[in-house]
Amino acid sequence: MFNCYTYAIVIKARCRKGDLEQAFCVFDEMKEVGVDPDSYCYGALIEGLCNNNMSDFGYDVLQDCRTRSVLVDVYAYTAVIRGFCNEMKLDKAESVFLEMEKQGLVPDVYIYCALVHGYCKSRNVDKAIAIHDSMISRGIETNCVIVSCILHCLDEIGRASEVVAIFEENKQSGLLRDVVAYNIVFDSLCKLGKFDEAVGMLEELKSLHIDLDIKHYTNLISGYCLQDKPDVACSYFKEMQEQGFKPDVVAYNVLATGLFRN
Repeated sequence: MFNCYTYAIVIKARCRKGDLEQAFCVFDEMKEVGVDPDSYCYGALIEGLCNNNMSDFGYDVLQDCRTRSVLVDVYAYTAVIRGFCNEMKLDKAESVFLEMEKQGLVPDVYIYCALVHGYCKSRNVDKAIAIHDSMISRGIETNCVIVSCILHCLDEIGRASEVVAIFEENKQSGLLRDVVAYNIVFDSLCKLGKFDEAVGMLEELKSLHIDLDIKHYTNLISGYCLQDKPDVACSYFKEMQEQGFKPDVVAYNVLATGLFRN
């Protein structure tokens, strides 16, 4: 006879295939045969609904848990909050966050990550930063995913100087030693016209054994052309080829436009 754990596995499998109707059928079946769903089964169903853009229904199931006196854990709340954030229902996500705290549950880094990502996606980066600061003040360690998300949003909305400042603040900790963060900062340095610093960033990337790509070189070529330094631009165009990168139409257009301008 199946137990709660077995039913939860089946429910998870159905949800991952997007077959939510069958997931509910399995959920109902277990009750019919006398197996009472526990928090793990409810969590599987809640996560499945939220991962399939049905977070409102996921929240309804969570509330059903509470009315049946089934323990609702952080895992279930995380699924609902992440789901609402992915669906850009940020007010609902924060409401569930506050509700969770009232229940005495302590939010973890995954919940904060979901909220930061949601607000960055909506381009409300100041709110994302405030949430991140709140997380830090509670003694929860940040990570490169969260900080890189904030950096990317700042870069996208034209606040490149803040990107560089935050990167420098976190650099010594080793937190941002990944290709995503470095690429964002490199892009910001180019936007700020700090091409010498951008070149230094390329050297750091090499020292960390992070592979460069054609975009890095194209940005430098464009920048030095804009600074009326066509010789330097040409040297990086040559280096790009020596590194095994075949110039694309963008790289050729950038160089041609720069040479024509000068």
